[in-house]
Amino acid sequence: MKYEIANKNKIVPWGITVLIAALVSLFVLSAPANAGVSPSVGRNVSDNGTVIIGETNIRFVDHDGNLIRSGTLESTWEGSNINIHFSTPFDTTSEEVKSKLTKGKYKVVGDNNRIIHVYFELPALSVKTKVNGEDSEWVIRGGNITFEAVTNLWVIAGPLPNTISYKLIDPLGRRLYEVNGVSMLNIEESKPLTINTSDLDTGTYTLSIETDPATNNGLDAEGPSITFEVRSSGVISISATPRVQAVSENIEFNVSTMPYTNVTLEVTHGIASNVQFSPIGTYTTNLSAHKHKVYGTSDDEGIFKVNAEFYDTGTYEITATELFGNTTASVNVTIKPIAAELTEPEEKWYPIGKELNIAGKTYGGKSVVIKASGEFIGNVSLNPLTGDPKYNKKFSLEKSPGKKWNTSGLAPGKYKIKIWVLPASDPDKDPPDDSSIVYLLRSGLSVKVSSGFVAQGDDFKISGEAKGRGRVDILIIAPRGGSGHGLNYTQIFDETGGKLDVPGVAHIIRDVTNGEFETDDITVPKDADTGMYMIVVLNYGRDGVWGTKTGTSDLIQAISYNYTSDLMIKTQEQILELIIDKTVNQPGSDDLMAVARIKVENPYLRLRDIEDVPLGSDFTVRGITNRKEGTTVVVTVEGPVKLKPQFVEVEGDTENNKFNNFEASFSTKGARIGTYIVTADDGDGHQATKTVKFVAPPANVTPPPGIELTPTPTPAAMPINQTAVTNRTAAGGKGKVNVSLAAALQNHGVITAVSIAAVLAAAISGVAVTAVRRKKKVPPYKRKVLHTLPPPPGEKWRRWFKR
Repeated sequence: MKYEIANKNKIVPWGITVLIAALVSLFVLSAPANAGVSPSVGRNVSDNGTVIIGETNIRFVDHDGNLIRSGTLESTWEGSNINIHFSTPFDTTSEEVKSKLTKGKYKVVGDNNRIIHVYFELPALSVKTKVNGEDSEWVIRGGNITFEAVTNLWVIAGPLPNTISYKLIDPLGRRLYEVNGVSMLNIEESKPLTINTSDLDTGTYTLSIETDPATNNGLDAEGPSITFEVRSSGVISISATPRVQAVSENIEFNVSTMPYTNVTLEVTHGIASNVQFSPIGTYTTNLSAHKHKVYGTSDDEGIFKVNAEFYDTGTYEITATELFGNTTASVNVTIKPIAAELTEPEEKWYPIGKELNIAGKTYGGKSVVIKASGEFIGNVSLNPLTGDPKYNKKFSLEKSPGKKWNTSGLAPGKYKIKIWVLPASDPDKDPPDDSSIVYLLRSGLSVKVSSGFVAQGDDFKISGEAKGRGRVDILIIAPRGGSGHGLNYTQIFDETGGKLDVPGVAHIIRDVTNGEFETDDITVPKDADTGMYMIVVLNYGRDGVWGTKTGTSDLIQAISYNYTSDLMIKTQEQILELIIDKTVNQPGSDDLMAVARIKVENPYLRLRDIEDVPLGSDFTVRGITNRKEGTTVVVTVEGPVKLKPQFVEVEGDTENNKFNNFEASFSTKGARIGTYIVTADDGDGHQATKTVKFVAPPANVTPPPGIELTPTPTPAAMPINQTAVTNRTAAGGKGKVNVSLAAALQNHGVITAVSIAAVLAAAISGVAVTAVRRKKKVPPYKRKVLHTLPPPPGEKWRRWFKR
């Protein structure tokens, strides 16, 4: 039997045709992996095979290896409806096909009813750059860099190698076809390409892959580009963390270079013997004999890390050198002296027997040695501290094995707490890094001040307990000590008949009744010094004299060596030490002492910010002051209209002891939109002001009780002079009022319960605004003065009302 084949009308026996087709098919299907295909030969794709979009010669074969010459490609994923007619050979780049063909799984339905499934994929053509076998985006000029293709060209299997070209663009935009004798063209896709960069200029290069259509079944595509940098220096950077550190603390140095590159770090400014390097983790590190220099190798990412400890203050330069190109980079660090601050105990006076916590903060160090008047208290470890710009560590006796300082059995008097931060400081040789003083006093006498602060011109009280004692002496010492201008600056001069002048000290004597004492109101003169006053309360014990050596019950005489010591030149602390030395601290003394403080301030009032107030609502004015509780403050609100003044009293603040509070509430009914000035006045010439805005209320105004807003159909665009119908359903259910919108707008007093803005909104939206009425006009000569109140008691308010 013969079959006619349409090729120049030649007649070929069917057996020969089958043999030729079988040989071609066998040759194509048995091609090695990573081998390419010429588009003139093409390739067969069977069931579950893959085609790269861009191939130009594809033949589909069924499960038996028979050719499916023509048919339809049908998309199979949900929501798709792609149908593409095909014939053999199938070209994915033809105009008819490429406009429809997308990535996905398709069913190949042959005209001979044979069916297979085929995957169509986009070409994957990415490239990596490697240095020393590791991914890298840069290389030192003169070093080698390797290009490695990552593709899916293995899909196109055939007798030829899959070849590609590397498209290399230099910093000037020129394409390089050859580098140092190495061609960028016709490279086997599966083989990496290594070039030497000695002939390249420094800068940034762009690299991508181009396919060779002749070996990739007609696929002509370019992959995405990447960049790499050719550098003249092998060290990209050296960083130090932190850049500023305390003595004897570590700094971490981080060097970035090429992978697996030998580096060194050394001191190039500063005294090298003050620096010791130490390894970090798994980094390959070798130290010099004295550890003042370090050698190492960077890891697979080109990173090398090392620690350094500095034993003296100053600025140091650390230089890193990579030993491939001998390029360097440097960083400066600053080493500061140890800093420390005691934060506890907070007060200075404690009863003997109380356990005291000692705590503080440091900049640097590993532990803290604590001593109190020479007695060792403990060696406390340091913990990290964050959020403090000055210190980075903290310590506390509470969290140490030694716990708190037990003062039981100690004698009354002054104790100096000292701390040394190790290892920078030596407690046996060096002065302390910080210190503070506490006074331990016998129990049995307590003192309480009515407030922690007082304004000039106001008053306060001192009270307390002294069980079993008959009287107490109270000394109030000004912030500047004896030379200050205190609460009664002529008192001691008068008491001593001019023998002693101490204007900064006031002296009060009070009897003790039923174990308690209390002073009268102590008025602070308006010209008294401001600042922290020290209040010292003493009892001379059952022997009736101060201490055991003074022989007198006159406290001023006792502490001034019979009026011979000039107390005017003494500070607060010096006067306190004199008092302790002449009373409670003398051997055998049964004197008692307690100490408190009060801060004298310039009088002030301050108003808190006030948010905008919707017209018709209430608002509250709040303020703070150091005027005493019960002081009257008048608050006024003045602007387009004046609101009724409010007289309020100052109240104490239960949450703090730094200021008192006052507040006044106002209604804005009858006010107008605008800016108002809020003023608070204490009647003694001290004022505070703020501005507040009264603004239009929201459009969704709630009507007053008893009035119902009823929607009434109106045209979409009603003329301004058209009547808006308002329905009033009051308690009696009577009345319907028709009011012209223009007339309503001409009379600002015609609207009650809603603003003009609400009337406009009602006219536009078709909502009838209720309860509209005219306000009766009153001639000026008949108008009454609004908000007139009788003046409150007190001469100062009469002056206020005359303004």
